[in-house]
Amino acid sequence: MVEQKGHVLLFPGQGSQARGMGEELYNNSLAARAVFDDADKICKRLGLQYRITEVCFQDPLGQLNGENSDTAVIQPCLLTYGVAAHRVLEELKVPRASLSLVHSVGKYTALAATEALDLEEAIHFVSTRGVVMKEAKADIQAAVVVVVGLESERILEELAKARKQLGIQDGELFFDLSSLNTRIQSMLVGPKRFLIEVTENLIAAGARQVEEYKDAIPSHYRGLAEAQRRLNEFKLHLRAPKIPLLDDITNRALESIEDINIAVETHLISPVFWRGSLLHLNKNGYQCGIEMGPGVKLKNMAKRECPKVLVLPTSSWKDIQDIKRELLKAA
Repeated sequence: MVEQKGHVLLFPGQGSQARGMGEELYNNSLAARAVFDDADKICKRLGLQYRITEVCFQDPLGQLNGENSDTAVIQPCLLTYGVAAHRVLEELKVPRASLSLVHSVGKYTALAATEALDLEEAIHFVSTRGVVMKEAKADIQAAVVVVVGLESERILEELAKARKQLGIQDGELFFDLSSLNTRIQSMLVGPKRFLIEVTENLIAAGARQVEEYKDAIPSHYRGLAEAQRRLNEFKLHLRAPKIPLLDDITNRALESIEDINIAVETHLISPVFWRGSLLHLNKNGYQCGIEMGPGVKLKNMAKRECPKVLVLPTSSWKDIQDIKRELLKAA
């Protein structure tokens, strides 16, 4: 019998953002208010041309979603939300989690929330990360595609066929698996000029959905090597996290500063294996998780891979109260 363990935290990546995110936390928790107010002061010190509270609560310029969405703004907003949500749990004396699961930029949210990284440095870093990602998109002309209905092994087979059909040489950039989210839901990134051929192959192979995310910024793709090099010039001042992080690339726990540095230095060019992180919950007897973001993106993925794990959202103040009751009852 698998031993039952404590709860985990799930830190989402981009795609969870929504207008109004964090406002209820801000209005009901002094701890959350302090984090959001600090984030605004940090933005001013860094010379960023926005206030995180204004973007999160009102999004007057449409920087969170749509045509004006800006990854260099979204990432600091998601990070601030996750840190604030974690401070709320501490304020309410909810028992400490035993592990953090991280998805893409959620890795840096988790580092800040678990005090491995100062909030100011974390906001500066993910803002810089967003800038180099935006510039890379223009340089490499890449498309971001979601594929639903095919397992990753079949996707890789079809990509190999398409590569051969198009005469793509070894070493030449092509479409790669950038994120394996669930057994039958993956993300691909590759040169936009090959999008039609790849789409046709995957649909012919039985994919239910092959859709380009036109406003998405490419990430976790080997074509971002120059962006990764630029980002690595930013040297983080890390401490050991108070809660171990399960790496979204290797699905191994990151507890030492050395391990975290290695993971950060290749994060932008390495594919995310989120499904492996979810399966870790089943294998190790976890039964409860808390999504440290404004939506239920990770909760919905968890339903498919580990349906016995209860994932609780932090999207509203009611959600926070439900978490408090659930975890204090189990303690």
